[in-house]
Amino acid sequence: MHWAGFRPQLFDRQADPNEFVDLGADRTHESVCARMHARLVDWHGSLKQRVTMTDADVESHTNTHKEWGVLFGEW
Repeated sequence: MHWAGFRPQLFDRQADPNEFVDLGADRTHESVCARMHARLVDWHGSLKQRVTMTDADVESHTNTHKEWGVLFGEW
């Protein structure tokens, strides 16, 4: 699981189906977390961006898009 501003969470769904043991902080699983993060970034990059606001409007609402490289729309 990925939440902005928090460390990654990782669960072994077969051994721990109720997700009680978070393996995300365990250094032995760093490569798994890195691989999953790369897959998330690849997936997100493949999405089509639909922008209904100008760049100036987006910048006036938030600056986090500069940190993450993501634009959020408003409906």
